[in-house]
Amino acid sequence: MFKEKDSYQRNLEYSFIASLLILILILYFYPRFRQTQTDNLQYMAPTIEVLNIPRTTQKPDRRPKPTQPVIPVESEEIEILDNVEIEEIVQGDSTGFRLISGPVNYTELPFTPRQLFDIMPEKTDKPVSGMIILSLRIGIDGEVKDYKVVQNTTGNKTVLRNVIKVAMQSKWESAVLNNQKVEYWIDKTYRFK
Repeated sequence: MFKEKDSYQRNLEYSFIASLLILILILYFYPRFRQTQTDNLQYMAPTIEVLNIPRTTQKPDRRPKPTQPVIPVESEEIEILDNVEIEEIVQGDSTGFRLISGPVNYTELPFTPRQLFDIMPEKTDKPVSGMIILSLRIGIDGEVKDYKVVQNTTGNKTVLRNVIKVAMQSKWESAVLNNQKVEYWIDKTYRFK
């Protein structure tokens, strides 16, 4: 055991001496640097160019003037109004309820009708974003009788067809106004992300 320790120590010393000899030989045979004297050293000052930049001032932010209100101008074209049905008042009725001859807007009802049955439109192959707003005419039985496309920001006709198809299959709450079942129009929004 002691012999191994001595041989390790001896090998370490020999390797240290050998590495020093190699280093000394490399430095001895390596060409020495000679300092060259240059008497013609001159200092070259950097050139500085002065630019005349005009002085600028910033004006304070001013709020833009308010826009002028639009004044309606009389047009030369004659505007023809749509036909309007005249509502009749029942003569013998002391309460003065009106007879309802056509569908009413859901805002005229004493409550907002809720949807009882709804189907989600089919997904398309391509991702769609935007919304479709339909105005639905709900019959006295709560089924959709007619529709109008109010807004379509998807720009996809297939999605619009799918939405109309499922909207026509939906079921809504019946509405009663003045003790009479009425048809009404209601808006339904479909959002796509």
